[in-house]
Amino acid sequence: MNRELRSGGPLRPFAIRYCLPAVLFVLTACGGASLGATPTALPPGQRVAQPTPVFDGSQPTPSRRLVPANSQQSSNVPGVDDLQARLATRVAESRAADTATSESVSTPTPTPTQRMLADLRSAASASVLSRPTALGIVVGGANLLAAPNGAGLGFLPAGATVTITGRSADSGWYAVYLEDSTAGWLGTGQVRAFGDTAELEIVGESIGPAIVATMLAEASRPLGPIRASAATPTPRGSAAAPAPVDASAGGPTGLVLAEGLNVRAGPGIDFPVIGAFAQNDRLTLLARNAAGDWVKIALPGGSGWVYAPLIQPESPVSDLPLSSAGAAPAPESSQPQAAPVTGLTGRLFFQSGSGQAIYRYDFAGGSLQQITSGADPAISPDGQTVAFVRGGGEAGLYLVNGDGSNERRIFGANSPSGPTWSPDGQFIAFSYVTGTYECYDVGFGICLSDPPPPQFPATRVTRQRRGLARVDGNGGSYRDIASLESAVAPDWHAWGIVYQSAAGPQITQDTPDGATRPLLNEFRYQDPDWQPGDGRIVFQSQEGSHWEIFVVNADGSGLAALTRPPIGSQPDNVAPAWSFDGRWIVFLSDRSGEWKLWVMDAAGDNRQQLPVDVPIAYNFQAEQVVDWGR
Repeated sequence: MNRELRSGGPLRPFAIRYCLPAVLFVLTACGGASLGATPTALPPGQRVAQPTPVFDGSQPTPSRRLVPANSQQSSNVPGVDDLQARLATRVAESRAADTATSESVSTPTPTPTQRMLADLRSAASASVLSRPTALGIVVGGANLLAAPNGAGLGFLPAGATVTITGRSADSGWYAVYLEDSTAGWLGTGQVRAFGDTAELEIVGESIGPAIVATMLAEASRPLGPIRASAATPTPRGSAAAPAPVDASAGGPTGLVLAEGLNVRAGPGIDFPVIGAFAQNDRLTLLARNAAGDWVKIALPGGSGWVYAPLIQPESPVSDLPLSSAGAAPAPESSQPQAAPVTGLTGRLFFQSGSGQAIYRYDFAGGSLQQITSGADPAISPDGQTVAFVRGGGEAGLYLVNGDGSNERRIFGANSPSGPTWSPDGQFIAFSYVTGTYECYDVGFGICLSDPPPPQFPATRVTRQRRGLARVDGNGGSYRDIASLESAVAPDWHAWGIVYQSAAGPQITQDTPDGATRPLLNEFRYQDPDWQPGDGRIVFQSQEGSHWEIFVVNADGSGLAALTRPPIGSQPDNVAPAWSFDGRWIVFLSDRSGEWKLWVMDAAGDNRQQLPVDVPIAYNFQAEQVVDWGR
């Protein structure tokens, strides 16, 4: 969702796919202990009946507070009425002081006190003293940020309660504060709001009662120098003051009309945001794009782009020179390409649904064959063996040859899911149930560790925790792998194991002293898959009411969208997986009205629906639908 062009579409009706952050792949029964190092062969042709999986809907929530809490919290916050009275008194005193000052200074320039009070009144009017609020509850765990896309202040577990005091201009972020008065920002997809969010004001910063009290105290101190006008956008998450206007840049100028105007790296909403301007900042204008709806502006040491309707230029935008910068990436077509994609090799192994048929599709001849039934197929690096899981009375980790022969169960894990092979093909990592916990289910996939507020009816229930482990091809050499207690959908690369969690994608190592670390701090980033060789990570992201596919470098940099909504519709693009050579990505899309397999190249281009006529079911619950092997 972006400030410049989108106002945010309505969410679809309540359904598992959007309201439940269910990431636990829990089958209907638990398996037993390890079977040892000897695989158990099945008679030829025998297939175990597969029940429909039952998915858990929450994650452990050890605390409803920020972890760690922001250092600016206050243990003795004045009430709202007290703050309003103090603010009124302070304004009256300052007006009297300014009257005396203006009588002795013959200039229209506002006095320092007037400027200070204007800033104070502006901040107070945007604070919780006057703005409409709503109650919110965190879904799936989230990082509280200092600004939209800014620096992290701490982690809020699923079920944490917040007060929503405003929203960003693009409606993609809520300004919130906690019960300890810590203020920050949460993505709207990370919060279930109770109340009329349409009444929330658009704000440029998140302010809690404690911060307003601090501002009032600061207003009583002697005044310092007044900051100059801004010409540099405030970077995301930065608290540094903007720099003065750079008069050397030359050219016409324009006035910013909206608070929090995004500055982008290129002329379009598909380019990354590199900062934001405040309302009434003055910009130096350099050029325009061909359509005239984006303007290039001067920045210290470079340039950026802003949406033209949100600035007031001193001369028409059409008078600016035309920039040679590339246009924003075009939206996708909702129809397959007329010509088939060529150069695809290897074989796909995919499931028609969790616990249902698993197929092999050969690119060379276009042949399709069912090889077994189960869930989450993963092909070995040499392309010979498929790992998968089953539930029911035969729950465990299984192997089968690529042609469907020599099927065997190698490990009886407790509700396993998402097997993935080590790069050398010696080991298989997977997610499994490690234990249970009790919590208060308030619906929408939220389960609280503590009794919720009275306005949230709740039922005490038992949930499951999940972790990662690995075994060798015979089910031996078992080892637990360091992970969070919500670990699902792992994928193994020479650089480590990436997996999905309630705190966003994580990376861990298969070592006795391994530790897990965050890749990206967004729960909406799910089902990561690591590119062979180059090491980029592809994943799906919930973008408002639909899902798109993104890619990021292994260090968390270079985040970019590979799919975008076609004009006039918002289909879902999910379950991405790299080809064995790292050149292509196979994924699932419902743009035709039903789930179909598609491919695109590593840059997100050359998209093509595959000629695989098999009905596919997808439940938005970390299913590993497809894998691409040699």
